[in-house]
Amino acid sequence: LQADVRNTQGASISAVVTWATTNPSAATVSTSGLVSGIEAGAAAISASAGGKSGSASVLVIDPAPTGPPAAPSGVSASAISNTEVEVTWTDNSSNEDEFRIDREEVTSGVAGSISNPALVFSQVGTVGANVTSFRDTGLASGASYRYRVRACNGSGCAEPSGGSAEVTTHSELTIRTTSLPNGLHGEFYQQTLQASGGDGSTVWTLASGSLPGGLTLSGSGVLSGTPTATGTSSFTVQASDGGQTATQTLSLSIVSLSITTTSAPNGTVGTAYQLALQASGGDGTYVWSIVGGTVPNGLTLNGTSGVISGIPTLAGNFSFSVQVASGGLTDTATLSINIIGPLSVTTTTLPAGFQGVAYSAGLTAIGGDGNYTWSIASGALPAGLSLATNGTISGTPTAGGTSNFTVRVQSGDGQTATQ
Repeated sequence: LQADVRNTQGASISAVVTWATTNPSAATVSTSGLVSGIEAGAAAISASAGGKSGSASVLVIDPAPTGPPAAPSGVSASAISNTEVEVTWTDNSSNEDEFRIDREEVTSGVAGSISNPALVFSQVGTVGANVTSFRDTGLASGASYRYRVRACNGSGCAEPSGGSAEVTTHSELTIRTTSLPNGLHGEFYQQTLQASGGDGSTVWTLASGSLPGGLTLSGSGVLSGTPTATGTSSFTVQASDGGQTATQTLSLSIVSLSITTTSAPNGTVGTAYQLALQASGGDGTYVWSIVGGTVPNGLTLNGTSGVISGIPTLAGNFSFSVQVASGGLTDTATLSINIIGPLSVTTTTLPAGFQGVAYSAGLTAIGGDGNYTWSIASGALPAGLSLATNGTISGTPTAGGTSNFTVRVQSGDGQTATQ
């Protein structure tokens, strides 16, 4: 630019001119008035000298590109989730207006390799100049795609010589554990939750609800601990994997199972016997079995009802172990049944006594429960003698002679016998 400085009469004079610009990012001006364009934009260039000034406007224009930009390189694609892919590349040009991202679907070939494309490339998105990434969304789970990137400006697009990238989206994340077995109160419990899909880096969390007391859920999906109380807990677990999340509501029942029958009544040979075993806890359906020892001869255990019944054929004390199973749990108890033989008096004769001499003889019996009570059923003992309830005849006879009488014994189980 030139500045002409004149005096008041209009004659040119020599003076120092100072130059300035209002927008140095668009245009600069030297001390001699040389204007240089920096980038597109407008600026006002001013000159001043001797208290006077003048200005001129300058518009800096970015000339149209002379050809298509250089093609990008290093195209890469990675799965973000089961429906998203991130595409990246290296920008090799300085005059692009935009990048255009193209995609085609590919199919699986032999042994899972990527074969020829099933569809031709089609444009799926654009980004501005100098941007080097693009996220493609709304894709199918477990599907394979190929991507290429083109750099474009007003003169056209570079050939996609930067290569293409193939990628397979993650398969859909699914929680496969839909139910849990019961746990036993006070017994260690452990179950591993299962999921499929994603990229294999599943992390588990408790989304809502509460686990049974004493149990915890690890990030690897292991539900474990020793339950501290019975009851049913409902809760929701969440699996996170490969940009996806999935939830599943589960319930876990902590139960106890115990045989509440602790003893068995005596039985009698030849007399019908019945004992119904009892249990608590479990799922309310019980299966019974003998797991050790034997029940008395003539008796059997019904595995469904838990009833031991029959007619004993042999006296004795029989010890055995019984087991109950319910809801995947078991409990065992040891019981004994005493089978009593028929009651009978074994004393058939008594020693003679002497008048005026102290006398003592003991009556004996077998069978029953062994708790005997004796009495005179009929007749009378010799004068001076008496029968104690423990079966002892004693005293001092006061007269000679023979006495006939009948004794009765009764056992604690209600049997009686005479002699």
